[in-house]
Amino acid sequence: MPTASRILNESTTLAAMASNPWKTIALSSMAYATYRLLKRYIFYSYFSSLRVLPGPEPSGNYILGNLKEMFESSWARGIDEWIEKFGSSITYTGVLWQRGLITSDPRAVAHMINHAYGFPKPLAVQEEFIEIFGKGDVHKKQKKIMNPCFGPAQIRDLMPTLFEKALKASGFLLEATALILIHLLRDLWITNLDGDAEGKVMDILPWLTRTTLDVIGAAGFGYEFNSLTNGEGDELAKAYKAILEPPKENTLTVIWAVMQQKFRVLRFLPGEVNQRKRNAKGTTDRIGRKLIEDKRSIVLEDKGAAAGRDILSVLPVKANTEEDIKDSERLSDDEVIGQIATMLLAGHETTSSTVTWLLYDLAKPEYSPIQEKLRAEVNAVQSDHPSMEELNSLPYLDAVTREALRKNPVVTGTIRTAAEDSVLPVSKPIVGRDGIARNEIRIEKDTTIIIPIASINRDKAIWGEDADKLRPERWLEKDHSYANEYPTVFSGVMTFLGGPRACIGYRLAVMEIKVILFTLMRNFTFELSDPTLVIETIQGMIARPVIKGENDSTKTMLPLRVKCLRAD
Repeated sequence: MPTASRILNESTTLAAMASNPWKTIALSSMAYATYRLLKRYIFYSYFSSLRVLPGPEPSGNYILGNLKEMFESSWARGIDEWIEKFGSSITYTGVLWQRGLITSDPRAVAHMINHAYGFPKPLAVQEEFIEIFGKGDVHKKQKKIMNPCFGPAQIRDLMPTLFEKALKASGFLLEATALILIHLLRDLWITNLDGDAEGKVMDILPWLTRTTLDVIGAAGFGYEFNSLTNGEGDELAKAYKAILEPPKENTLTVIWAVMQQKFRVLRFLPGEVNQRKRNAKGTTDRIGRKLIEDKRSIVLEDKGAAAGRDILSVLPVKANTEEDIKDSERLSDDEVIGQIATMLLAGHETTSSTVTWLLYDLAKPEYSPIQEKLRAEVNAVQSDHPSMEELNSLPYLDAVTREALRKNPVVTGTIRTAAEDSVLPVSKPIVGRDGIARNEIRIEKDTTIIIPIASINRDKAIWGEDADKLRPERWLEKDHSYANEYPTVFSGVMTFLGGPRACIGYRLAVMEIKVILFTLMRNFTFELSDPTLVIETIQGMIARPVIKGENDSTKTMLPLRVKCLRAD
């Protein structure tokens, strides 16, 4: 039975709390935060159902766990080694040793892809990237509105724009229907080469990045960025360079980048990196808003302009100006701006990096026969600007494009999280650390899951022992349906994913790569600038080429020796 003194003490305590509600709120908030932290980083770490799965031992870095090893491996090779050693489904330790899952198992991956809204990107990732692919119905609404921009008929309509940019880049003057680039990429390269039969060493990455930015600007938004002529002076190019710049390769920088992604409040702290990204975001938003206003003005002045099929014609018109569109299908200007920023990022950096890595491969002596065979095929075409059907009828160009997207996916992996407690099916039993074989993977809500795109694309069990090699002939073989178990939108290759969250612009990306290859192969040859030079990647948003310098410094670039074949 409670004593009188105990009752008096409890009454006094309750009275004190009642007289100071802010103290009560503060203590309750601290208690709840402590509970959440303990549950998230202690309970889940030591009592997670994933703890029985095979995988690498936790590293000595408590903050990063195994993430440091992932960051330090070029082209996500570290994950390849783990999968080869432990199997297709493994556990790893992440921030503060929180358990996560890496799986390339086809049934598990197919389940997550086909149930995409049950396995969204982690909220921290959604907030960090320039994207508005929101949860559930929001993303469905946006995709419904965006899909008309990327069908086969629309890509066919964009072919003149693609060739206008690509052929301008090679110096072939066309009848211009839009603004004409003042200086042409090919002319700049020829001037730089100055008739030197041995060619000259050139950093091809910035040239290709500027070209693809101009392409997505014209094809997607009817806007001339003129980045080929403005070079590094273009403010949008500078903004994306700031956003995409990979972290410096030292532990403190990596820790800080990971912690900022995990804890949003850290992104608002003063600092050079945070300020640079805020400035870049402001630039992309400002230009995006101007693009919307310009396009809307044209539409309002001339309703006939509403027939345009570029992205901005579809978004502001269908989403906001047509009277027969439901309110639930309209997008706000902020949502449209977010889509513009995302499409600019996805539409030019990924394509330029893919072509850059392919040219690097083709420049290697062991792959020179591929370059010559591809050049022979495109040179056999009579026209400098063939139709989409003519391009697609070139079997070796198609095979090289598919092989480039398979071997070097510039987005090496995608991160998902379980929206609820879930069970993932697997294609074959997993033998855990306890020796028990399991036919499914149980995961708790909020578990982080990595789908290793690059590892799946290079899986020897699927693609053969030469999976690490560039071999376009694999796509010309009678039976080249390799990865049927993965529900992808492109040839069983995971590069564009599949399901509800597949890349809706993949047709445009594939055609853009073909146009660029067609044009460059007809006009230039590519060789290694220095066979001893090591080109690596640093894991960022996109796998871009870097060269290591003194004191482990890095520089984003890819120098190749370029020789001119045609001067007309």
